[in-house]
Amino acid sequence: MRTVPERPTLLTVAALFASFGCGPWIGFQLAERFAPDSELALAASVLAFPLAFFAGSWCWLGVGVVAVVARALSYFLRGRLPPYPGEVSDALVPPGTSAFPVCAVLLLSAAGLVVGIVSSASLGGTLLVYATSGAAYGAALMLLARHGYLPFPEPG
Repeated sequence: MRTVPERPTLLTVAALFASFGCGPWIGFQLAERFAPDSELALAASVLAFPLAFFAGSWCWLGVGVVAVVARALSYFLRGRLPPYPGEVSDALVPPGTSAFPVCAVLLLSAAGLVVGIVSSASLGGTLLVYATSGAAYGAALMLLARHGYLPFPEPG
C-alpha cells in the first residue's frame, strides 16, 4: 500500500468537487460540439463523466479491498509481519486507482458511440475524441487518488 502525506481537508474537498463537477461541464462542451440539437447526446455526454467517477470509485474500492486482503493473507501464510507503512500522520492509499482510466474510457466510449450515431459528425472521430477525453479524465482521477487528494470510498 502506498503512503502519502495527509492532505488538508479543504484541498481534498476541493479536489473531489472539481473532479466531479468538471466532468459534466466537459460533457456539455463535447455534446454542443458534436450534436448541438440532440438532447440524447447531451444527456449521454453529461452523465458519462459522473458515472465514470462513481464506477471508478467503486472499482477502486473492490480492487483495493481484494488487494489488501490478498497481501495480508500472503504475509500470514509466510509467517512474517508486514512492513511498517510509514509515519502515523501519513495516509494510506490502497491499490486499484488504475480502475479510474479503465472505467472512464469504457463509459465515455459508450457515450461517444451514442453521440456519434445521433450526430452528423463521423462516428470514428467522435469515438476517438470521447475515448481520449475519457482517458484524460480517468488519468486525472487516478493521479488525484494516487496522491491522496480523492478519499478512498468507504462501504456502507
